[in-house]
Parts: sequence; structure tokens; C-alpha cells
Amino acid sequence: MIRKIFFIKLLKKLYEKLLQFILVTRGDIVANIINKEKSENYIEIGVYKGDTFLNVLENCPRLRELSGVDSYDAKNYNNYQRDNTEQFNQKTLDEAYYELKYKLKYEPSTKLYKSDSLKASKLIRNNSVDIIFIDASHKYEDVKKDIKIWLPKIKKGGVLIGHDYCIVHFGVILAVNELLGINNTQILPHDIWYYKKK
Repeated sequence: MIRKIFFIKLLKKLYEKLLQFILVTRGDIVANIINKEKSENYIEIGVYKGDTFLNVLENCPRLRELSGVDSYDAKNYNNYQRDNTEQFNQKTLDEAYYELKYKLKYEPSTKLYKSDSLKASKLIRNNSVDIIFIDASHKYEDVKKDIKIWLPKIKKGGVLIGHDYCIVHFGVILAVNELLGINNTQILPHDIWYYKKK
């Protein structure tokens, strides 16, 4: 009887762990990193509808400043290697921008830059950001450019993370490995890469 109870409890714990793994989203992982690092400011490059951004806003009470950057430009989006089945039109992107802007209306700690990555980076001081999350274009040249322009913005000991470190977006893998080094980068669930600035 004791073995049976023990076995049932063990199965229940395994089931709960499995559910946690299955139900964890990209936003949950990013929020976890932010909380673990005790970050006070965060920038997300490639916000789109704001799923990750809103998750971070809701689950990271320590953050005093959250900024999102996205061009919301159909021409740029359709050049990205995002989801090959999804084509973006300007109306869809404008709606996504205004919906997110509306959701952030009463959040004074947030800023949403409707801008390309390079222009937005010029508004941010070097060595001033705790965590930056890159999830914009997946083309090799664009990922490389984003890493080069945003890495100097991160404080010593801060973190640069990104999404889509997977074979489908091989340009992300190449750029991350080339600029940050395969031995200096951790790969997390949901194809998230993690680099701590020294």
C-alpha cells in the first residue's frame, strides 16, 4: 500500500513537471531570466503583437523600464525570415501596433518605438541596459547587425538573449556563434539563446 501511494505521488509530480514544461512559453522563459538577473530595465527588439513584451510586463514587477522596438513596416517584415507561411500587409501591422499601444496606454514604465533597430539604438546610451531580447529579422546579416548595435547598450554583467536559434533559421545560429561564440552562449527551451556580457 505504501509503495502504491509513493508511486501515485511520484506520477503526480512527474505529470506536474511535464505540464510545466509543455505550458511554458517564450515569454515565461524571458520573464524568468529577467527575474533571476534582478533586472530593472529591458528592451525587446521585434515586438510585433507584444506577446512576450506583455508577459514580461505582467510577470516582472522589479522592472522599472520596458522598451519595445519594431518597425511595423510590411516591406521589412516580408523580407524577414519569420514564418514562411505568413505574409504581412501594412494594415495588419498597423493594427498590431495600435492594439499594443492601446494595451500599454496606462503603463508609464513602457515605451514603444515604431522604428527600425538602428535608429532606435541611437536613442539608448551604451552600458545602460540590463537585458535585451532580440526577436526581429532572422536573416544572418540582420541578426549580426542587431547583435553588433545592441550589445554595447548592455551593462557589464547584463544579458543579451534572442529567439529562433534553430535549423529553420540557420542565419540566427551563424550570427550568434560568429559574434558571441558557441562556448559563450547557452541554448534554452523554445530556441532561445542567452549570452552574459563580461
